[in-house]
Amino acid sequence: MKKINLISAVILSVFLLSICYGQENENKSTGSMRKSTASSQMVQEINNVESQIIDAVKAKDIRRFSNFLADDFKGVYANGIYKKEDEINRVKTSQLSSMEKSDENVVFPAENVAILTYKANRKYVVNGKDMSGKYNVSSVLVKENGQWKVIEHTMIKEQK
Repeated sequence: MKKINLISAVILSVFLLSICYGQENENKSTGSMRKSTASSQMVQEINNVESQIIDAVKAKDIRRFSNFLADDFKGVYANGIYKKEDEINRVKTSQLSSMEKSDENVVFPAENVAILTYKANRKYVVNGKDMSGKYNVSSVLVKENGQWKVIEHTMIKEQK
């Protein structure tokens, strides 16, 4: 049953991301439809937000960490779908000692929406259980009142 729920959640996430990614903005000056384009500054801004989140988790700075999560945050993991409060409690009972990122990519399907993907190699313990390994990671961020907030985060451990 949990496997079906996880598969359903992943399918729903992919469906919603495909709808969001397919959205186009009308260029008012030319009347043409185009995808939002991202500047290197916008990409750097998203990467900086992600680095600040990782630093907050390492430092166990729960107040700073929670400020990066949207109120309607959802975390999709192998063991379930988490709400904001669940995610905060998970970080409280965890210890992230290291995390290396690679293959980072950021796309902006709309001006206030960013999709970040990357591979992570991390040393991580949650509730005394070693969760270290290589993961594929995806985060959807929305800009609210001038601040980027994570609305959806997924981590899937690579299969050996």
